Amino acid sequence: MNGVAVAVPMDWGLNETHCGTPVKDTFVFEPSRFGTRACAVPQTVSSLHAAPMEFSPAGELAAEAESAGDISGAPVSRVPAERWRGCGGDAAQPCLFRGALVALSKDVVFWVVSPKKLVIDEILDSAELIPRGYTAVPDVSGLIGDSDPLVRLVEKAGLSWNRSCPDGSICYMDNVTATAPGAGSVVPVGTTVRAVERPQKNALVKLPSVTGWAESEAVRALRTVVLPLR
Repeated sequence: MNGVAVAVPMDWGLNETHCGTPVKDTFVFEPSRFGTRACAVPQTVSSLHAAPMEFSPAGELAAEAESAGDISGAPVSRVPAERWRGCGGDAAQPCLFRGALVALSKDVVFWVVSPKKLVIDEILDSAELIPRGYTAVPDVSGLIGDSDPLVRLVEKAGLSWNRSCPDGSICYMDNVTATAPGAGSVVPVGTTVRAVERPQKNALVKLPSVTGWAESEAVRALRTVVLPLR
């Protein structure tokens, strides 16, 4: 994002959230997908978030950060990986740690939330500037294929969009679910990006413990986990 890149494991997903809570190890590319509505089920996985300074959680983290040198001449600051929330006796709500990397000159904040402090440091320590001649693929999921907003976003990143609808034709396009190369990929400037179908995978989830809960609260919590899989 904004010329700064960090590395995440290949098996992490993209925007794998439900009502703002990550449901598998994931990179949350769009700020609007994070924290919009609280789920009854606590986060139990790792997540990387990237946002410009204007997004309130990013700005709040920037205010906490302390100088941490520079990356190829771009000054950065860090919020050390520290306990954030959780650490109760319930195994369904493990300790969560949070750390952040702030690059003010690039107007970007990366932060990681994880049950493992080591994951946070490994990801943030991998930060580097994207080399000249390369750029990052923007996340256009949810936008209408071949639409002007989508094409402008891709071209602003120095890339070109492979139109599915020939010029001069009238086509009814669906919302894009995924692209190739995928969002966040670092590629040469001028690379062509196209829409692809995101494969549907069977998923296993850990059901929360609802012992002692009121029935209405228990049903709400279980629906939060089960309904997205249907």
